Amino acid sequence: MDGCTRMSVKELCETDDLATSLVLDPLLGFSTHKMNISPPPEVRRWGNLKETLLRFQRTHDFDATFEALTVGELAGD
Repeated sequence: MDGCTRMSVKELCETDDLATSLVLDPLLGFSTHKMNISPPPEVRRWGNLKETLLRFQRTHDFDATFEALTVGELAGD
């Protein structure tokens, strides 16, 4: 593999929409423009998500941030 991952335009738009929904929007406190190829998942815990992202900015702890986002309340467990 050459390290290059090819995406279709639709995949790129969906990935961008998801990333901005989960990272940028909680930090800004409002919903930014989306391409709306597919409806993004509803983010119900913006406050918790924002706290997790701000903690990551301070600590740069990838493992703790990944766990916070994928296990427990933020992940819907």
